[in-house]
Amino acid sequence: MIDRRQRLAAIEALRRQDGGMLRRFASAQVSTLSDYEIDVTVCTSTADALDGDVWVMSGVDLTRFNAHPIVLFSHDMSQPIGRASNLKVTPAAITARVTFPQAGISPKADEVRGMVKAGIITGVSAGILPTQVEPLDKWNPHAGQRVNKSILMEFSIVAVPADADSGVIGRSAGSVPRFGAPPATSMRAAALQRARAPIYAERNERRA
Repeated sequence: MIDRRQRLAAIEALRRQDGGMLRRFASAQVSTLSDYEIDVTVCTSTADALDGDVWVMSGVDLTRFNAHPIVLFSHDMSQPIGRASNLKVTPAAITARVTFPQAGISPKADEVRGMVKAGIITGVSAGILPTQVEPLDKWNPHAGQRVNKSILMEFSIVAVPADADSGVIGRSAGSVPRFGAPPATSMRAAALQRARAPIYAERNERRA
């Protein structure tokens, strides 16, 4: 049996190997939307995720993400597959709607959309940059952390997801998408875009 110290060591090794990124995975029920839309739980405040951390949802800054709300596939910046809208923050979770492009524009987006609609790919992974963190147990600072404040960097549809409360919660059948104009980029968001973000944590979540 792997103890907590071994598990944390394995997680840290993965972070170093993957450019400082930590991924989480999860599961849930799916409902029905239009052919080009899905609803997702981007991340949650669960204390049961495999990395042992707790993310405070009210402390997640969406400014940077909302300036360019592109949804990726498997965290690959060369594979944008949709656009996020209607992000909502509650104490328990952040949810969003993902709109895929019209069929034929992107073969990868068409593939991912089909796999999600079929219930094969149901994972969602959020990447955050922690800006204010404290140990959950002050006597064990190397254990789980409470991420009080963070910046949402991106989120992705992923094949393999660890947070039991997130993922695709609505999937589809219906109409051609229409994208609205993106929100104006604030001075703060522009500064964040110029700043380098060497480390950010990720949660992957999956829904059955």
